[in-house]
Amino acid sequence: MIAAALGYIDVVCLLVSYGAVLNSKDKNGNTALHLCVVGNHVKMTQFLIEKGAEIDSLNNRNQTPLVVAAELGHTEVAEVLIRSGADLQVQEKSGRTALYVASRGSFQAIVDMLIRAEREKILKLKINRDGLRLSQNSRKETFESEDCNDIEATNHCEHEINQNISLNHFKKILWNLSRNH
Repeated sequence: MIAAALGYIDVVCLLVSYGAVLNSKDKNGNTALHLCVVGNHVKMTQFLIEKGAEIDSLNNRNQTPLVVAAELGHTEVAEVLIRSGADLQVQEKSGRTALYVASRGSFQAIVDMLIRAEREKILKLKINRDGLRLSQNSRKETFESEDCNDIEATNHCEHEINQNISLNHFKKILWNLSRNH
């Protein structure tokens, strides 16, 4: 962990080749990734992620490496974490997200990155939802569930489906479809 905190990629690479555990934690719950984020080591951050470091690991304060980067204003490290798929919505013990922490610290570049990443995530969900809607309009779909047998979604219940589209509400959609038949 000390080598990661100091940004010594060659040393960490050697340690990993000998079986070092990347996600082990210190007494504060920090992983090597947390510590290299504190040191603002961009290349080390990328290296650890590529080698399998848990990007959303929580320390004892319930902080992910992204929250730590946002708190310290480490813009380039935050960018690597965001591009690598860090969860933008994790809240630390006090309920603060990376966006909140960055805005409180007046780290505008990180705030902008987080907002842009969240907007892209929402846009992808909208595109997926719209694709599902187009699919429903163009043909009949048969859904199967352990609760409902072969429910046909036809255009007369399209409105009900579109109101409830969500990855987390699939069973609710099935229930609405069965109610309309």
